[in-house]
Amino acid sequence: MIKNNIKIKIIYCIVLSIVIFSIFFTYKSWEYQIDNSVKASNIYMQMLSKFDDKDMETVKLFGEKLILYYPNSPYASLAAFILSRNDIAHGNNNLALNRLKFIIKHSTNQNFRQLARIRAAKIFLFKQNFQDAINILKIVDSDIYHTEINEILGDIYLKNKNFNLARKYYTNNKNDLMVKIKTHYLDMIES
Repeated sequence: MIKNNIKIKIIYCIVLSIVIFSIFFTYKSWEYQIDNSVKASNIYMQMLSKFDDKDMETVKLFGEKLILYYPNSPYASLAAFILSRNDIAHGNNNLALNRLKFIIKHSTNQNFRQLARIRAAKIFLFKQNFQDAINILKIVDSDIYHTEINEILGDIYLKNKNFNLARKYYTNNKNDLMVKIKTHYLDMIES
């Protein structure tokens, strides 16, 4: 009887110790995540301040710091968008593509991933890497971007002089004014 009580007390102590350690480590993990989120937020705010000041060198440093140390935070994705836009403005399309691929790989936000795919497809289209543009648009992370995806696919097929497929994708967006202009252009080419 006494041995059973001792065994039960030992089991209770072990279970209680496990529960306490679990709570402690869960709290520490949560605290670490919150701390990282606050740090990433502060860096991003500093980055935006420098962006307003048109200090792109410092913007780039802050952005690269976010990408390196906080890759899974939404701030890293937002920084990568800003940096990729700057890269494109300076003719560095390959670096811009790498930044957009970073977003596709690391972002947990489906809209960020889809926007990165769309922007990457536009770069591939500009570089006339048509198959890469088509391939990156095959994965649809967010359904709300079908109109823009169809327009880009239409542009790809137009550049490839595949007018039937271009028209197919353009006509999926009948209410879009730009697509109406492109469809009219197709009509002129085919006449």
